[in-house]
Amino acid sequence: MQRKMLVAYATRTGSTAEVAEVAEAIGMRLCAAGMDADVLPVAVVPDVEAYAGVLLGSAVRYAAWLPEMHDFLAAHRARLAERPVAFFTIHMLALGDTPEAIAERAKYTAKAREIVQPLEEVFFEGKIDPARLSLFDQLAVRLVKSPVGDRRDWDRINAWAVDLVPRLA
Repeated sequence: MQRKMLVAYATRTGSTAEVAEVAEAIGMRLCAAGMDADVLPVAVVPDVEAYAGVLLGSAVRYAAWLPEMHDFLAAHRARLAERPVAFFTIHMLALGDTPEAIAERAKYTAKAREIVQPLEEVFFEGKIDPARLSLFDQLAVRLVKSPVGDRRDWDRINAWAVDLVPRLA
């Protein structure tokens, strides 16, 4: 029997396609490994009861996961505690492996980890297309000196999903 997994994600304008594409890639890898996976925005997930495991991903805005993901975690806290959960974060700041960057990235999911303790969490560089951003968001990107362009490492994303399979089974 296939184990059914949920890959749910939260996005905002400017990051929707980028986060959804990463979630879809993860879902495809799970299916290739013999699992059944639904890939859905958190806003349309009514319940997690049907899933043996849950992978949750969010874009980062103002150094934290998006509020809709925190709402989802709080609403499904009890059910999520009964199954394996993994986090993936799509971001463009605090890059690299310095202690400072690692500590900064941990802040992105601190509130989420207070609600649900993931068995695994990973941070992937994302994509910023300034042409798709509002004027305010373009200014914010410049202010924080965020890199722009597509920095997603598809090999790393796919490898993480494959490596996670035994822990979800």
